[in-house]
Amino acid sequence: MTTRWKIPVTGATGNVGGHLVEQLVKVGADVRVLVRNPAAEAFPAGAEVMRGDLADPASMEAPLRDVDAVFLLWPFLTADPTAGLLAVIERHAQRVVYLSASGVDVDAEHQSTPIHQFHAELERAVQRTGLDWVFLRLASFASNNLGWAEQIRAGVVRSAGADEALAHHQVTVTRQLARRG
Repeated sequence: MTTRWKIPVTGATGNVGGHLVEQLVKVGADVRVLVRNPAAEAFPAGAEVMRGDLADPASMEAPLRDVDAVFLLWPFLTADPTAGLLAVIERHAQRVVYLSASGVDVDAEHQSTPIHQFHAELERAVQRTGLDWVFLRLASFASNNLGWAEQIRAGVVRSAGADEALAHHQVTVTRQLARRG
């Protein structure tokens, strides 16, 4: 007998979350989409849509009931408000999958950029919970590269790190299964 996991997806209205919802529904997963305004969005048939706002942990209690794992795409540029949300996730789920960044240096207290800093802080906050966790550390998104389209058409790309070749997208997956007593 195969176990069907109930998986709430945050960030479902964006590129990553939207594609994830589509793929999970396609393979028959039990998907719960968490959005601030359920009436304003359309999702594939088979996805359960519920209201939840990551900035308001109390609003996440009902949508996280009876779930197994949470896909967490953090929309803020600081990890400060995570404690309340992680406490709610820990009450209801067994594991969290967090979309992080490949530039996170796990050995460094202070990261090289503010974006890597908040991702590292959020990873550490997740690690302090009793949850099993998976960190997906992506190097870049194809949709981010669209910002260079005009420069590419003009023949010159000016960007911090433009001298770095990205021949492929790098994804680093780090995971830990929490020890349960």
